[in-house]
Amino acid sequence: MKKIALSLTVFLFLFNIIGVRMIEADNAGGKVETETKTEESKPIEKKEEEETPIPPELKELRETGKGKEEVVYNLDLFNGKDYTPGVFSPLKAETIYIIAGVNNVFSPEITKVYFWPVTGEYVADWFALDEYIGETLEILKGDKVIHSLKKEKYSLSYAEGEYTLLVGEEATQAYQNYKKAKEAYSQYWKDYIDYQQKLAEYQRKKSEGKENLKEPEPPKEPERPKGEIPEPRDAFIVNLEEGKYKIRVRDSEGKIIEGTEKSIIVFSGKQAVGYQIIRKDNWPARCDNPLETIYVAEKDILYFTPIREIGYDNFYYNKMLDPQTIKGVKGAWSWVYLEPTKNLTLNFSKGGKILEKVEVYKYYVDLIPGHALGFNIVKYDEENPPEGSPTQFMAYKVELKEKGGYTIELQDYTGEIIPGSKREIRMVREENTQVVYLPALISLPFGLFIYIMRRRK
Repeated sequence: MKKIALSLTVFLFLFNIIGVRMIEADNAGGKVETETKTEESKPIEKKEEEETPIPPELKELRETGKGKEEVVYNLDLFNGKDYTPGVFSPLKAETIYIIAGVNNVFSPEITKVYFWPVTGEYVADWFALDEYIGETLEILKGDKVIHSLKKEKYSLSYAEGEYTLLVGEEATQAYQNYKKAKEAYSQYWKDYIDYQQKLAEYQRKKSEGKENLKEPEPPKEPERPKGEIPEPRDAFIVNLEEGKYKIRVRDSEGKIIEGTEKSIIVFSGKQAVGYQIIRKDNWPARCDNPLETIYVAEKDILYFTPIREIGYDNFYYNKMLDPQTIKGVKGAWSWVYLEPTKNLTLNFSKGGKILEKVEVYKYYVDLIPGHALGFNIVKYDEENPPEGSPTQFMAYKVELKEKGGYTIELQDYTGEIIPGSKREIRMVREENTQVVYLPALISLPFGLFIYIMRRRK
């Protein structure tokens, strides 16, 4: 009945709109038709733009030649989990945003900068010009210099999808070890090719009946290099407490380099626990903010996978990753997932009373064959594992058996509640939902009356 009522409501609502638009079209004398032609012309223009083979930034570099040399900052910034390399801060971006209490790489450079009108942002042509400048970076609090930094050796290593910052002797030693490992592995392949040739020669002689032959031994494969470590370079390593600062760079003669003066906002985050939520027959959802409430439409079975996270001010975080962006909302949060929680118990409560202390178990996704295109969540049995390689996950199973509000929160083995892990669960009321259809039904006589009266005129 609800589906029929909803379909009827949508039909009546559209009928009223179409009726009024037909009347307006009659009175406007074809005005709607003219507007339609204008709208149809827009996709054609867009299609022509999409067929342009040269990207806008390259078009400016090659054709307009409007680029100019400019003092900029090339930044490698900690993003809450690892590092984001090559954050570009042009002269027009007056403020740099960084996370408190961690090392960040500041490299003042001279490069060629172009304005890209498509995004309204400036882009750097590092390939045309990339000149490192400055001897000392000064950090000011108010008008007082609190730090005077010299350049240090650093390297941004990459392994398993994440960047790690190495500084000083650690960077130099890691690069030397990486270089030796690469050379050893390269030599191994040369030795292996030589071994294959000797082995072929040995097998040939053996097939000819020659005796007293010694079979060649294969070379021992060395340990593969873990990730990539580029050669260390010089830059300023900035690590500050939360607050507002200013920076500037001086050259070898002690003079302030024009264009290096900027403001810095250093911000911190808050630790919490985010949840990935899977229903027994629906796709996963996320609940990151501890202030969010989880709403469900009916009695259901939910699977919660908690993940440690850290939240940052959305405006600051977006500005950190791109100093030129206009995105970001102050007061909102950007959540960075860190790692799944371990060795915790989930308290499932109702009305302040704990209904169950839920332990974490391994589950897997059992896809439903045929046209149903759904899935079931099945507990993983280590002794009788499922066939194939189904998706597996660790989760806490919670069953909502009756109406009302529930609460979940995590506790460790000492009974301590994990901060930021509490969530409220609410069931959305389904009774008497037919009232949402009343406005559309009430408007039906009114729409019919206007339609008939206008037609008569």
